[in-house]
Amino acid sequence: TSYKIKSPSSEYTEKIGQQIGKNLKGNELLVLVSDLGGGKTTFTKGIATGAGSQDLASSPSFTLSNEYRTRDFKIGHYD
Repeated sequence: TSYKIKSPSSEYTEKIGQQIGKNLKGNELLVLVSDLGGGKTTFTKGIATGAGSQDLASSPSFTLSNEYRTRDFKIGHYD
């Protein structure tokens, strides 16, 4: 399934991510596609927060990957 989301602000982008994160069970694969500065990390921050992660989400542009832990599963964030 593919969704296209247009967000008016970074706050809204993060809130959408939080709603999705609250519903994750683990083993889902979400592929985020946008231009540089398109809000992928902001969205991922919301997902991680919504899923219960206490880790600080940041862009993996220089590290290539980040991992955020929740109580029940891990979230991989790759660039």
